[in-house]
Amino acid sequence: MNQHIEEYLDAPSEERFHALLGDEEDVIVWIDHRDDEESIVSAIESCLKTDKLTSKVVDSDNEHGFDFIIKYKGAKKRVPFVTLGTHNRQEAIVTLNELLSPDYEVRFCVDSSGSDTLAYIPLSCNDWNKLENQYGVIAVRRRFYPINKESPNMFTDPIYPPTFENGKMLVHGTSESSGIFAFIRSFFGR
Repeated sequence: MNQHIEEYLDAPSEERFHALLGDEEDVIVWIDHRDDEESIVSAIESCLKTDKLTSKVVDSDNEHGFDFIIKYKGAKKRVPFVTLGTHNRQEAIVTLNELLSPDYEVRFCVDSSGSDTLAYIPLSCNDWNKLENQYGVIAVRRRFYPINKESPNMFTDPIYPPTFENGKMLVHGTSESSGIFAFIRSFFGR
């Protein structure tokens, strides 16, 4: 596990955030909204160093004329592209997390939102569990969103870090039942 992640969770600050983001491919993966899905998988593999994570584009009879396949440890999954564009970056990361589980998990670094290039942290599930046990689920997930099918699209949807008081999430400026807040509540049982 990376020292900068722990320092950042100990006392979140702009300085510690930039120290975390300053880490090269060892810890953090930067994904631009224009990156293709193969480069995303390649960047995650460069960070995790599994030697078992690959991807490829194959010809297909679907409307796009191709399928994007991710392979890990002999298993493979097709990324369900609905449309072409930034939506596919999110779909690739969701599919990647499904395939990597229970070994690894890629999470979105919330404090990188608001840009067209976003930060993601891939760690072993064991390391994420250790962080959540040490700092608390709320503290970790406030900074690093788990990504699954119910997650908002990190590239297109507004992302607001949740605020908590006495273990209860406070909502600012939007309905608790909409989008990001429904997603957040699903992880915090609220």
